[in-house]
Amino acid sequence: MFLAEFFLRPIGPCLTRCLCLGILVGLGDIASLHGETWSDISGKFNIEAEYVGVEGTAVVLRRSDGVVAKVPIAKLSAESRARAQQLYQAAQNAAPADAQASETTQPIASSLAQPDFAPTPPNVPPMPAFPENASLQQTVTFVTEQALAGHPEVLWYALPQDIRAGFDSAEVRSTLQEASVEQQSLYQPISDGFMKACEILIRKKQFVLNTPALAMAPPQAKQIITQVYDPLTGLAYESFTALSDMKLLTEHSIRDWANYYGPRIGGHLHALAAVAPPGMIQQYTTQIQVQQTDAFHGTLSIPQPDGTTKTIEMEQYRGRWIPQELAKVWEEKGASLAADLKKQMEESRAQMKANGGQTEAATQAFTQMIDANLNPLLNASTQEEFDQALGGVIAMATMFQGGPALPQ
Repeated sequence: MFLAEFFLRPIGPCLTRCLCLGILVGLGDIASLHGETWSDISGKFNIEAEYVGVEGTAVVLRRSDGVVAKVPIAKLSAESRARAQQLYQAAQNAAPADAQASETTQPIASSLAQPDFAPTPPNVPPMPAFPENASLQQTVTFVTEQALAGHPEVLWYALPQDIRAGFDSAEVRSTLQEASVEQQSLYQPISDGFMKACEILIRKKQFVLNTPALAMAPPQAKQIITQVYDPLTGLAYESFTALSDMKLLTEHSIRDWANYYGPRIGGHLHALAAVAPPGMIQQYTTQIQVQQTDAFHGTLSIPQPDGTTKTIEMEQYRGRWIPQELAKVWEEKGASLAADLKKQMEESRAQMKANGGQTEAATQAFTQMIDANLNPLLNASTQEEFDQALGGVIAMATMFQGGPALPQ
Protein backbone atom coordinates (compact mmCIF):
# COMPACT_ATOMS: atom_id res chain seq x y z
CA MET A 1 0.00 0.00 0.00
CA PHE A 2 1.49 3.29 -1.04
CA LEU A 3 0.81 6.27 1.19
CA ALA A 4 0.75 8.54 -1.86
CA GLU A 5 -2.81 7.35 -2.33
CA PHE A 6 -3.83 7.60 1.34
CA PHE A 7 -5.68 10.88 0.90
CA LEU A 8 -7.16 10.14 -2.55
CA ARG A 9 -8.53 6.61 -2.48
CA PRO A 10 -11.48 7.25 -0.15
CA ILE A 11 -13.25 9.30 -2.80
CA GLY A 12 -12.66 6.78 -5.62
CA PRO A 13 -11.66 7.43 -9.24
CA CYS A 14 -15.25 7.94 -10.41
CA LEU A 15 -16.21 10.43 -7.71
CA THR A 16 -12.89 12.26 -7.99
CA ARG A 17 -14.13 13.82 -11.22
CA CYS A 18 -17.22 15.06 -9.40
CA LEU A 19 -15.69 16.51 -6.23
CA CYS A 20 -17.78 19.37 -5.11
CA LEU A 21 -17.99 22.57 -3.17
CA GLY A 22 -19.63 22.32 0.25
CA ILE A 23 -21.14 25.22 2.20
CA LEU A 24 -18.35 27.56 3.26
CA VAL A 25 -18.41 27.66 7.02
CA GLY A 26 -17.12 30.89 8.54
CA LEU A 27 -15.01 30.54 11.65
CA GLY A 28 -15.80 33.40 14.01
CA ASP A 29 -13.12 35.46 15.69
CA ILE A 30 -12.89 33.87 19.12
CA ALA A 31 -9.91 35.75 20.45
CA SER A 32 -10.99 39.32 19.74
CA LEU A 33 -13.78 41.30 18.13
CA HIS A 34 -11.46 44.21 17.44
CA GLY A 35 -9.53 44.83 14.23
CA GLU A 36 -5.81 44.27 14.13
CA THR A 37 -3.03 44.89 11.64
CA TRP A 38 -2.34 42.34 8.91
CA SER A 39 0.68 42.66 6.63
CA ASP A 40 1.82 41.04 3.41
CA ILE A 41 5.02 39.07 2.88
CA SER A 42 6.88 42.16 1.56
CA GLY A 43 5.95 44.25 4.59
CA LYS A 44 4.89 47.14 2.34
CA PHE A 45 1.13 46.65 2.60
CA ASN A 46 -0.97 46.61 5.77
CA ILE A 47 -4.68 46.36 6.51
CA GLU A 48 -6.62 46.99 9.71
CA ALA A 49 -9.25 44.27 9.86
CA GLU A 50 -11.04 41.72 12.00
CA TYR A 51 -10.31 38.03 11.50
CA VAL A 52 -13.40 36.18 10.23
CA GLY A 53 -12.10 32.75 9.31
CA VAL A 54 -10.30 30.63 6.74
CA GLU A 55 -11.71 29.56 3.38
CA GLY A 56 -9.49 27.19 1.42
CA THR A 57 -6.11 28.89 0.94
CA ALA A 58 -7.26 32.35 2.01
CA VAL A 59 -7.84 34.11 5.31
CA VAL A 60 -11.08 36.09 5.45
CA LEU A 61 -10.79 39.58 6.96
CA ARG A 62 -13.47 42.21 7.61
CA ARG A 63 -12.55 45.90 7.64
CA SER A 64 -14.21 48.41 9.95
CA ASP A 65 -16.34 49.65 7.04
CA GLY A 66 -17.80 46.17 6.63
CA VAL A 67 -15.88 45.24 3.47
CA VAL A 68 -14.77 41.60 3.50
CA ALA A 69 -11.49 40.61 1.84
CA LYS A 70 -10.03 37.19 1.15
CA VAL A 71 -6.24 37.31 1.32
CA PRO A 72 -4.17 34.30 0.11
CA ILE A 73 -2.38 32.88 3.13
CA ALA A 74 0.78 32.45 1.08
CA LYS A 75 0.94 36.26 0.60
CA LEU A 76 0.76 37.07 4.32
CA SER A 77 3.85 37.85 6.36
CA ALA A 78 5.15 35.19 8.71
CA GLU A 79 3.70 37.07 11.69
CA SER A 80 0.27 37.39 10.07
CA ARG A 81 0.25 33.72 9.04
CA ALA A 82 1.10 32.75 12.61
CA ARG A 83 -1.71 35.00 13.91
CA ALA A 84 -4.19 33.47 11.45
CA GLN A 85 -3.17 30.01 12.60
CA GLN A 86 -3.57 31.02 16.25
CA LEU A 87 -7.08 32.38 15.69
CA TYR A 88 -8.02 29.42 13.52
CA GLN A 89 -6.98 26.96 16.24
CA ALA A 90 -8.82 28.98 18.87
CA ALA A 91 -11.99 28.74 16.79
CA GLN A 92 -11.48 25.00 16.37
CA ASN A 93 -10.97 24.48 20.10
CA ALA A 94 -14.06 26.52 20.94
CA ALA A 95 -16.23 24.62 18.47
CA PRO A 96 -18.33 21.63 19.54
CA ALA A 97 -16.46 18.34 19.86
CA ASP A 98 -15.78 16.58 16.59
CA ALA A 99 -18.72 14.47 15.49
CA GLN A 100 -16.29 11.63 14.91
CA ALA A 101 -16.73 10.56 18.53
CA SER A 102 -20.31 9.56 17.77
CA GLU A 103 -19.50 8.53 14.21
CA THR A 104 -17.12 5.79 15.28
CA THR A 105 -19.45 4.14 17.77
CA GLN A 106 -20.98 0.71 17.11
CA PRO A 107 -21.68 0.65 13.37
CA ILE A 108 -24.85 -0.45 11.66
CA ALA A 109 -24.57 -4.05 10.46
CA SER A 110 -24.27 -5.04 6.82
CA SER A 111 -27.48 -5.32 4.81
CA LEU A 112 -26.17 -8.49 3.15
CA ALA A 113 -26.75 -11.97 4.53
CA GLN A 114 -23.46 -13.67 5.39
CA PRO A 115 -23.01 -17.04 3.60
CA ASP A 116 -21.89 -20.04 5.60
CA PHE A 117 -18.40 -19.93 4.04
CA ALA A 118 -17.78 -16.30 5.06
CA PRO A 119 -14.45 -16.00 6.91
CA THR A 120 -14.37 -14.44 10.36
CA PRO A 121 -12.42 -11.18 10.24
CA PRO A 122 -9.71 -10.69 12.89
CA ASN A 123 -10.66 -8.35 15.71
CA VAL A 124 -8.95 -4.97 15.79
CA PRO A 125 -9.07 -2.40 18.62
CA PRO A 126 -11.31 0.64 18.04
CA MET A 127 -9.77 3.51 16.13
CA PRO A 128 -9.05 6.58 18.27
CA ALA A 129 -10.48 9.96 17.28
CA PHE A 130 -8.68 11.73 14.46
CA PRO A 131 -6.32 14.36 15.96
CA GLU A 132 -7.50 17.95 15.66
CA ASN A 133 -5.18 20.83 14.74
CA ALA A 134 -2.43 18.33 13.97
CA SER A 135 0.73 19.16 12.07
CA LEU A 136 1.34 17.52 8.71
CA GLN A 137 3.79 15.09 10.29
CA GLN A 138 1.31 14.18 13.03
CA THR A 139 -1.39 13.61 10.42
CA VAL A 140 0.80 11.35 8.27
CA THR A 141 1.94 9.42 11.34
CA PHE A 142 -1.64 8.91 12.57
CA VAL A 143 -2.95 7.81 9.16
CA THR A 144 -0.02 5.43 8.67
CA GLU A 145 -0.29 3.89 12.13
CA GLN A 146 -4.05 3.42 11.97
CA ALA A 147 -3.97 1.95 8.46
CA LEU A 148 -1.34 -0.57 9.56
CA ALA A 149 -3.32 -1.27 12.76
CA GLY A 150 -6.34 -2.38 10.73
CA HIS A 151 -8.30 0.82 10.12
CA PRO A 152 -8.40 1.79 6.43
CA GLU A 153 -11.48 3.87 7.32
CA VAL A 154 -8.98 6.40 8.66
CA LEU A 155 -8.87 7.63 5.06
CA TRP A 156 -12.50 8.73 5.35
CA TYR A 157 -11.83 10.65 8.56
CA ALA A 158 -8.73 12.23 7.00
CA LEU A 159 -11.13 14.32 4.90
CA PRO A 160 -12.49 17.61 6.27
CA GLN A 161 -15.89 17.30 7.90
CA ASP A 162 -17.71 19.34 5.26
CA ILE A 163 -16.32 17.19 2.44
CA ARG A 164 -17.52 14.08 4.27
CA ALA A 165 -20.90 15.73 4.74
CA GLY A 166 -21.03 16.55 1.02
CA PHE A 167 -20.49 12.96 -0.01
CA ASP A 168 -22.87 11.73 2.68
CA SER A 169 -25.69 14.07 1.66
CA ALA A 170 -29.12 12.55 1.02
CA GLU A 171 -29.09 13.88 -2.55
CA VAL A 172 -25.82 12.15 -3.45
CA ARG A 173 -26.79 8.87 -1.81
CA SER A 174 -30.19 8.95 -3.54
CA THR A 175 -28.44 9.37 -6.89
CA LEU A 176 -26.10 6.45 -6.14
CA GLN A 177 -29.07 4.31 -5.10
CA GLU A 178 -30.87 5.13 -8.35
CA ALA A 179 -27.79 4.10 -10.32
CA SER A 180 -27.36 0.84 -8.40
CA VAL A 181 -31.01 -0.17 -8.87
CA GLU A 182 -30.93 0.75 -12.54
CA GLN A 183 -27.82 -1.34 -13.28
CA GLN A 184 -28.43 -4.21 -10.87
CA SER A 185 -29.53 -6.64 -13.59
CA LEU A 186 -26.37 -5.88 -15.55
CA TYR A 187 -23.89 -6.31 -12.72
CA GLN A 188 -25.57 -8.99 -10.63
CA PRO A 189 -24.33 -11.91 -12.79
CA ILE A 190 -20.77 -10.60 -12.58
CA SER A 191 -21.20 -10.11 -8.82
CA ASP A 192 -22.38 -13.70 -8.44
CA GLY A 193 -19.35 -14.91 -10.41
CA PHE A 194 -16.86 -13.13 -8.18
CA MET A 195 -18.62 -14.36 -5.05
CA LYS A 196 -18.42 -17.90 -6.40
CA ALA A 197 -14.67 -17.44 -6.91
CA CYS A 198 -14.36 -16.37 -3.26
CA GLU A 199 -16.33 -19.43 -2.19
CA ILE A 200 -13.97 -21.72 -4.13
CA LEU A 201 -10.87 -20.15 -2.57
CA ILE A 202 -12.32 -20.59 0.92
CA ARG A 203 -14.07 -23.99 0.65
CA LYS A 204 -11.38 -25.62 -1.50
CA LYS A 205 -8.35 -24.25 0.32
CA GLN A 206 -6.53 -27.58 0.57
CA PHE A 207 -7.13 -28.38 -3.09
CA VAL A 208 -5.75 -24.97 -4.06
CA LEU A 209 -2.65 -25.37 -1.89
CA ASN A 210 -2.04 -28.88 -3.26
CA THR A 211 -2.28 -28.04 -6.95
CA PRO A 212 0.78 -29.25 -8.93
CA ALA A 213 2.18 -25.74 -9.41
CA LEU A 214 2.18 -25.01 -5.67
CA ALA A 215 3.19 -28.52 -4.69
CA MET A 216 6.39 -28.09 -6.73
CA ALA A 217 7.21 -24.70 -5.23
CA PRO A 218 10.26 -24.37 -2.95
CA PRO A 219 9.45 -25.08 0.71
CA GLN A 220 10.07 -21.48 1.75
CA ALA A 221 7.75 -20.14 -0.96
CA LYS A 222 5.05 -22.64 -0.05
CA GLN A 223 5.35 -21.65 3.60
CA ILE A 224 4.82 -17.97 2.73
CA ILE A 225 1.83 -18.83 0.52
CA THR A 226 0.31 -20.87 3.33
CA GLN A 227 0.77 -17.99 5.79
CA VAL A 228 -0.83 -15.36 3.58
CA TYR A 229 -3.58 -17.56 2.12
CA ASP A 230 -6.27 -16.95 4.77
CA PRO A 231 -5.65 -13.17 5.07
CA LEU A 232 -5.67 -12.82 1.27
CA THR A 233 -8.88 -14.79 0.75
CA GLY A 234 -10.50 -12.96 3.67
CA LEU A 235 -9.42 -9.64 2.18
CA ALA A 236 -10.83 -10.60 -1.21
CA TYR A 237 -14.16 -11.64 0.33
CA GLU A 238 -14.61 -8.57 2.55
CA SER A 239 -13.49 -6.12 -0.15
CA PHE A 240 -15.86 -7.57 -2.70
CA THR A 241 -18.73 -7.72 -0.19
CA ALA A 242 -18.13 -4.07 0.71
CA LEU A 243 -18.35 -3.05 -2.94
CA SER A 244 -21.58 -5.04 -3.29
CA ASP A 245 -23.29 -3.60 -0.22
CA MET A 246 -24.89 -0.62 -1.93
CA LYS A 247 -27.87 -0.71 0.44
CA LEU A 248 -25.74 0.10 3.50
CA LEU A 249 -23.94 2.76 1.47
CA THR A 250 -27.04 4.49 0.09
CA GLU A 251 -29.78 3.90 2.67
CA HIS A 252 -27.58 4.70 5.65
CA SER A 253 -24.33 6.56 5.00
CA ILE A 254 -20.76 6.31 3.78
CA ARG A 255 -19.79 6.79 7.42
CA ASP A 256 -21.68 3.67 8.50
CA TRP A 257 -20.32 1.76 5.50
CA ALA A 258 -16.74 2.78 6.34
CA ASN A 259 -17.16 2.04 10.06
CA TYR A 260 -18.51 -1.46 9.32
CA TYR A 261 -16.24 -2.63 6.51
CA GLY A 262 -13.11 -0.67 7.45
CA PRO A 263 -12.12 -2.83 10.46
CA ARG A 264 -13.20 -6.04 8.67
CA ILE A 265 -10.98 -5.31 5.67
CA GLY A 266 -8.34 -3.84 7.95
CA GLY A 267 -8.21 -6.95 10.12
CA HIS A 268 -7.08 -9.01 7.13
CA LEU A 269 -4.65 -6.29 6.03
CA HIS A 270 -3.18 -6.24 9.52
CA ALA A 271 -2.76 -10.01 9.41
CA LEU A 272 -0.95 -9.71 6.07
CA ALA A 273 1.35 -7.04 7.48
CA ALA A 274 2.17 -9.35 10.38
CA VAL A 275 3.70 -11.95 8.05
CA ALA A 276 5.71 -9.43 6.01
CA PRO A 277 9.50 -9.74 6.26
CA PRO A 278 10.75 -8.09 9.46
CA GLY A 279 11.36 -4.39 8.98
CA MET A 280 10.04 -4.24 5.41
CA ILE A 281 7.07 -1.97 6.13
CA GLN A 282 9.03 0.21 8.55
CA GLN A 283 11.80 0.57 5.99
CA TYR A 284 9.32 1.91 3.46
CA THR A 285 7.44 4.25 5.79
CA THR A 286 10.64 5.81 7.12
CA GLN A 287 11.54 6.83 3.56
CA ILE A 288 8.49 9.11 3.34
CA GLN A 289 9.69 12.68 3.70
CA VAL A 290 7.35 15.21 5.33
CA GLN A 291 8.07 18.92 5.11
CA GLN A 292 5.73 21.55 6.51
CA THR A 293 6.64 24.94 5.06
CA ASP A 294 4.17 27.01 7.11
CA ALA A 295 0.99 26.61 9.14
CA PHE A 296 -1.09 25.76 6.08
CA HIS A 297 1.28 24.24 3.49
CA GLY A 298 3.67 21.33 3.15
CA THR A 299 4.82 18.48 0.94
CA LEU A 300 4.99 14.70 1.03
CA SER A 301 7.82 12.99 -0.86
CA ILE A 302 7.00 9.33 -1.37
CA PRO A 303 9.34 6.71 -2.88
CA GLN A 304 7.94 4.81 -5.87
CA PRO A 305 8.63 1.19 -6.93
CA ASP A 306 10.61 2.38 -9.97
CA GLY A 307 13.06 4.28 -7.78
CA THR A 308 11.60 7.73 -8.40
CA THR A 309 9.98 9.98 -5.82
CA LYS A 310 6.46 11.36 -6.00
CA THR A 311 5.89 14.75 -4.40
CA ILE A 312 2.42 15.80 -3.25
CA GLU A 313 1.66 19.39 -2.33
CA MET A 314 -0.39 19.34 0.88
CA GLU A 315 -2.63 21.99 2.41
CA GLN A 316 -4.35 22.36 5.74
CA TYR A 317 -7.92 22.74 4.54
CA ARG A 318 -10.66 23.26 7.12
CA GLY A 319 -8.88 21.37 9.85
CA ARG A 320 -7.42 18.49 7.79
CA TRP A 321 -4.28 18.11 5.70
CA ILE A 322 -5.26 17.10 2.16
CA PRO A 323 -3.63 17.42 -1.30
CA GLN A 324 -3.86 20.94 -2.68
CA GLU A 325 -5.32 19.50 -5.87
CA LEU A 326 -8.19 17.96 -3.92
CA ALA A 327 -8.88 21.24 -2.10
CA LYS A 328 -8.90 23.11 -5.39
CA VAL A 329 -11.29 20.69 -7.07
CA TRP A 330 -13.61 20.77 -4.07
CA GLU A 331 -13.68 24.56 -4.16
CA GLU A 332 -14.41 24.61 -7.90
CA LYS A 333 -16.87 21.74 -8.29
CA GLY A 334 -18.30 21.09 -4.88
CA ALA A 335 -21.86 22.17 -5.41
CA SER A 336 -22.31 19.95 -8.46
CA LEU A 337 -21.55 16.48 -7.05
CA ALA A 338 -25.09 15.09 -7.32
CA ALA A 339 -25.64 16.82 -10.67
CA ASP A 340 -22.39 15.37 -12.04
CA LEU A 341 -23.38 11.90 -10.89
CA LYS A 342 -26.73 12.25 -12.63
CA LYS A 343 -24.94 13.40 -15.78
CA GLN A 344 -22.70 10.32 -15.67
CA MET A 345 -25.78 8.13 -15.36
CA GLU A 346 -27.31 9.76 -18.42
CA GLU A 347 -24.09 9.30 -20.39
CA SER A 348 -23.98 5.65 -19.32
CA ARG A 349 -27.55 5.12 -20.50
CA ALA A 350 -26.78 6.75 -23.84
CA GLN A 351 -23.64 4.65 -24.31
CA MET A 352 -25.48 1.42 -23.55
CA LYS A 353 -28.22 2.39 -25.97
CA ALA A 354 -25.64 3.18 -28.64
CA ASN A 355 -23.99 -0.19 -28.06
CA GLY A 356 -27.20 -1.85 -29.07
CA GLY A 357 -27.10 -4.46 -26.34
CA GLN A 358 -23.41 -5.30 -26.81
CA THR A 359 -22.67 -4.59 -23.14
CA GLU A 360 -25.41 -6.96 -21.99
CA ALA A 361 -24.22 -9.59 -24.46
CA ALA A 362 -20.64 -9.29 -23.20
CA THR A 363 -21.85 -9.63 -19.61
CA GLN A 364 -23.90 -12.72 -20.42
CA ALA A 365 -20.99 -14.31 -22.30
CA PHE A 366 -18.70 -13.61 -19.36
CA THR A 367 -21.22 -15.10 -16.93
CA GLN A 368 -21.65 -18.25 -18.99
CA MET A 369 -17.90 -18.79 -19.16
CA ILE A 370 -17.56 -18.18 -15.42
CA ASP A 371 -20.29 -20.70 -14.59
CA ALA A 372 -18.94 -23.32 -17.00
CA ASN A 373 -15.48 -23.16 -15.45
CA LEU A 374 -16.08 -22.32 -11.80
CA ASN A 375 -18.87 -24.79 -11.09
CA PRO A 376 -16.57 -27.80 -11.73
CA LEU A 377 -14.04 -26.30 -9.28
CA LEU A 378 -16.70 -25.79 -6.63
CA ASN A 379 -18.16 -29.29 -7.17
CA ALA A 380 -14.80 -31.09 -7.21
CA SER A 381 -14.57 -33.75 -4.50
CA THR A 382 -11.02 -34.94 -5.19
CA GLN A 383 -7.69 -33.28 -5.94
CA GLU A 384 -7.69 -34.85 -9.40
CA GLU A 385 -11.11 -33.38 -10.24
CA PHE A 386 -10.02 -30.00 -8.96
CA ASP A 387 -6.78 -29.99 -10.95
CA GLN A 388 -8.61 -30.98 -14.10
CA ALA A 389 -11.17 -28.20 -13.63
CA LEU A 390 -8.36 -25.73 -12.90
CA GLY A 391 -6.85 -26.51 -16.27
CA GLY A 392 -10.11 -25.39 -17.85
CA VAL A 393 -10.02 -22.13 -15.92
CA ILE A 394 -6.48 -21.41 -17.11
CA ALA A 395 -7.50 -22.10 -20.69
CA MET A 396 -10.52 -19.81 -20.29
CA ALA A 397 -8.37 -17.00 -18.86
CA THR A 398 -5.97 -17.28 -21.79
CA MET A 399 -8.80 -17.16 -24.30
CA PHE A 400 -10.63 -14.34 -22.49
CA GLN A 401 -7.65 -11.97 -22.63
CA GLY A 402 -8.67 -10.90 -26.11
CA GLY A 403 -12.41 -11.08 -25.49
CA PRO A 404 -15.06 -8.33 -25.42
CA ALA A 405 -14.69 -5.48 -22.97
CA LEU A 406 -16.87 -5.58 -19.89
CA PRO A 407 -18.49 -2.46 -18.45
CA GLN A 408 -16.17 -0.55 -16.16
